[in-house]
Amino acid sequence: KTAAKGDSIGYNRTFIASENMKYAILPVGYADGYDFLLSNKGKVLIRKKVCSVIGKVSMDMIAVDISDLKNPQVGEIATLLGEGNEQIRAENIASLYGGSSYEILCQIGRRAKRYYYENGKVISSSPLLRRNFVSSDYSDKKLSGIIETAIEQRLQSKEIADLIYRDILKRFFIEKDREIYYRKNFVHTVKFSQVPEGYFSRQKGKISASDYFLVNTRLTFTKKLQNDYFLVACAKNEKLLEKYFLRRDVEYRWLLNDNFDLNKDFFAVTSVFVNDLELKTELKISQGCIEIKCSHPYLKNLVGKEVDFSISTKTFYPQASHQLGIYLTEITRGVQIDFIFDGLLRNVEAVPIFSGRLKFPQIEYKKNSISVYSQNDEWIFPNSGVIFVY
Repeated sequence: KTAAKGDSIGYNRTFIASENMKYAILPVGYADGYDFLLSNKGKVLIRKKVCSVIGKVSMDMIAVDISDLKNPQVGEIATLLGEGNEQIRAENIASLYGGSSYEILCQIGRRAKRYYYENGKVISSSPLLRRNFVSSDYSDKKLSGIIETAIEQRLQSKEIADLIYRDILKRFFIEKDREIYYRKNFVHTVKFSQVPEGYFSRQKGKISASDYFLVNTRLTFTKKLQNDYFLVACAKNEKLLEKYFLRRDVEYRWLLNDNFDLNKDFFAVTSVFVNDLELKTELKISQGCIEIKCSHPYLKNLVGKEVDFSISTKTFYPQASHQLGIYLTEITRGVQIDFIFDGLLRNVEAVPIFSGRLKFPQIEYKKNSISVYSQNDEWIFPNSGVIFVY
C-alpha cells in the first residue's frame, strides 16, 4: 500500500505520514499476542531489514513501514520476534514499552500456527489455542460443541459431522457423567449340532427334533465390571428383548423361537465365569422374558476393575430360518465370531456388517466352520455384526 504526505494510518490517526511512503499490512494483532503497547513502537524484520510498526496495533493486523524495501511482494516472510537482528529479540521488543520478555513470549502465538523442529526438520505443528487441553470445568454443552466442531473440521463436511455426532456419538453422552465401557478380546462361538432323538418328547408332539438345531454358544471378552452381578436375557420376540439393550447390567441376549416355552429346557446358561470365579445363576421369568442373574460374593471386590468374562449357553434354533445373525451391542476392540456347523449345512456364507474404520473384516472358510475376525486393535461400533446365510 502507499500513503501520501499527510495521510493517517491506523485507528485514532496516531501516525501521520511526513512524506510519501510505502507500507504493508501484516495479519497479526493484539488478539494474537502482539502487545497493543507496541503501537508506533514495534519492529519487524523483512529481508534482513528492520521496519517500524506504524499506527495503532489493531485486533487482527498491524501496519509496517516498508519504504526502504525494493519491489516488496505479498507473501514475503516477516519476523516479529526471534532471530536475525538484535532489535527483534524478546527482551528488546519488550523494552520498547517497558514490558517483560517473559510476558511477551507467553502472549505470542495464541492463534498463530506453531512449528516444532528437530534436527532442522519440522516434526509437528499446531496452533497454540488448539493444544491437547480441555478444561475440566467446561459445561456438557460446551464439551459437546467442541466434539462436534472437531469432527466437522477433521472431515471438512458439516453434514457428515452432524450424522456421526447425532447417530453414533451422541448416544454415549445422554446421561451426564456416564462412563463409557467397552469390550475387548471379544470371541463369540456358536455351534450347531443335531438335537438328540426324543429330546422334545415331553412337549407332546408340539416340537420335532428334526426342525431345530441344538445350539451351544460361548462368549468371552474383557471389560470393566460395572456391578457385583450381571444378567443374561432371553425373549421370544425382538420387542420384548429390546429393553435389555438399554440396560447396563445385561451382558448377553438371545432371541428364542416363539414355539418354545420360557424355561431352562430351551434356554440355559451352562457355565459362567468372571476371571477364575464360577458364578451362581438364578433364573426368573420377568414380563415375558427369561432373566438369569449371575453373581458371586467376591464380585464386589472386582467392581470397576477390568476382568475376563466367559458365558456359555445351550438353546435351539429353527432349521427353516436359513440365516443366523450375531450382533455387537457395545463398542468393541478386537472381534472374532466363529460359526461351527459340523457338516449340517451347505453353502454357508458370511455377510459382515461392520461400522467403524474396519468395514471389511477377515473371513476364513473351513469345511465345517466360518470365522470372521478383526485385528486386536481394531475398534468396532455398536450395531455391527455378521449374518450367516445358508
